[in-house]
Amino acid sequence: MEKKVLEKKNKRLLLPALLIAFLLVFSSFALARLNTETGLRVQSRAAVEANVLNSTAAVNSNSVLNEADDDNDAADDGVDSGAGIGARIRAEIEGAKEKFEQNRERYLEIRANYVEAKSRVAASIQSFNAVRARIRSAAPEDRNQLAVQLRVHARETLLNQVNAILNHLEAIKDKEVAPDNIDELTEFFSEVEASLENEEITQEELIEISSDIRVFWREHRLGLKKGVGLAINARIQAHFQKAETFSERLSEIIDRLEAEGKDVSLLERGLAKLDSDIEKFRSAYARLREQYYEADSRQEFNDVLTKGHRLLKAMNEQLKKDFRLMNALFKATRELIVSEEISGSTSADIEAGVESSETEIEFDAALAEFVEVTADE
Repeated sequence: MEKKVLEKKNKRLLLPALLIAFLLVFSSFALARLNTETGLRVQSRAAVEANVLNSTAAVNSNSVLNEADDDNDAADDGVDSGAGIGARIRAEIEGAKEKFEQNRERYLEIRANYVEAKSRVAASIQSFNAVRARIRSAAPEDRNQLAVQLRVHARETLLNQVNAILNHLEAIKDKEVAPDNIDELTEFFSEVEASLENEEITQEELIEISSDIRVFWREHRLGLKKGVGLAINARIQAHFQKAETFSERLSEIIDRLEAEGKDVSLLERGLAKLDSDIEKFRSAYARLREQYYEADSRQEFNDVLTKGHRLLKAMNEQLKKDFRLMNALFKATRELIVSEEISGSTSADIEAGVESSETEIEFDAALAEFVEVTADE
């Protein structure tokens, strides 16, 4: 008799414990969602500017998950524990929101600086070309004066171009998708910038600096693009790995709810869809990583980058859709724990997540296109 009472108590306590663990895993997605204003863009000859899915905070849930799994006593007041964890998560989300707003303002400032520098580059190139054209048709006595103007415009053009590159490098570093040698690149262009700020710089020095920039950038630009691509890919990998943990926890709760006689068919459909997408993410991650490493020539890597850029963007959009599905699945488990069925609104949200959409079609097309192109190579 005592054994049956103990089993019944353990069964009653296990679902709250699993739900608490599930809540901790889910919270990391809530935090990550704060920074999903994704615009994976490859812009300008200067560098790759990436505004990517980037978690602004993380919940270190491993120790708590283990405590929830190993210590039934901690689950004795499952409701109180859940409330405490919920309060902690809400506090962390509020902190993450504040940090996200700060990061967003900083990014917008960096972006504005880049746009301004790019505009100055265009204007200075136009002025430089105009003076150069005048020199070709100028009388000999006017050429010396025009040569001085040409030097001034050449210095301004180079300075604006270097400033644009530094803004790109700053944006890449700020979004935490920078390659290991980002400081080396920044140091080189900062030194060049300091040299170009000297208004008395000679024409010969300008020619030498221009040559140094061209040689340096030829050697490092491909590596920068490759490093950013790999970093973006790794960041997305981190998110779908969290989705895997979410899936495992959800599967445990579904099994328990089914054992209690609850209808879990909709939860199972949602879980199957999520697992299917996780497999696609894993495949896309592996293919992108392989091709980024194998690309040697500039043309080869640019081909991979073009297709990979589309795939990364599609992966991110699909991740956001899957997040909404996970949100609905999480709500559904809470509803089934306290009632016999899932609410109509939550069911509709799960159905929307399971159904095919333009986002999923784009993801599948980008993945297929990437595989076809890299196979031909």
